[in-house]
Amino acid sequence: MVIAYLYGDLLNLYGNDGNIKILAQKLTEAGVKAEIRNISTEDKLDFSEYDMVYMGSGTEENQKIAIKALKPYKEEIEAAVDKGKLFLITGNSPDIFGQKLDGVNIVEDVKGLGVFDYYSEYVPRIKMMYRNNDTFLDDPVLGFLNHNYRIKDNKNPLFGSDDVRVNNFFGTHLEGPVLIRNPHFLKFILSILIGSTDAVEKIDFEMEKKAYDAYMSLLVSDGGDKNIF
Repeated sequence: MVIAYLYGDLLNLYGNDGNIKILAQKLTEAGVKAEIRNISTEDKLDFSEYDMVYMGSGTEENQKIAIKALKPYKEEIEAAVDKGKLFLITGNSPDIFGQKLDGVNIVEDVKGLGVFDYYSEYVPRIKMMYRNNDTFLDDPVLGFLNHNYRIKDNKNPLFGSDDVRVNNFFGTHLEGPVLIRNPHFLKFILSILIGSTDAVEKIDFEMEKKAYDAYMSLLVSDGGDKNIF
């Protein structure tokens, strides 16, 4: 099992490498040998070699570097998405896969990869704790938002309009890290990666579930689905 961790040296704000760490841990518990392949912008990409592709959050300048590095692979990415390759793209990295980032620092536009039709629009910084009850999963999704963009013209929402799902491409602005915050989403991703829900059910998620319940109780006591810090 090979997981490509794209540009972890550039795109790892808010402890997003926690998503990779929890995947490796749970795969080991399931008896699956996992190789985390750390990919830099100088490395050549071969998506046929990866069972999963992961990217996390980065600064706007590092987003530009990532876009430049990935541009030559646009067609390969599109083909991988069409074939159902598993992608988990978190934080502000979903913006990279759209048509453009509109008004970076309110002074310039940056072209995205153009893999999908949506684009990202600059807004004053969003910073909030977030709980979304309207998901395809059985339980609400928890996380926090801390970025400058909202996704527009999104025809394939995941947890909301700022999140994208196309086949097994999952892009979410939620930080947390999102897989650690949400054991039910972690289970879902693992079931795709391993190809067996039975194997996933044998993994222990007790600690993650306790943490999830504790955060949920705090948000419920505050009231509302979106809670500003």
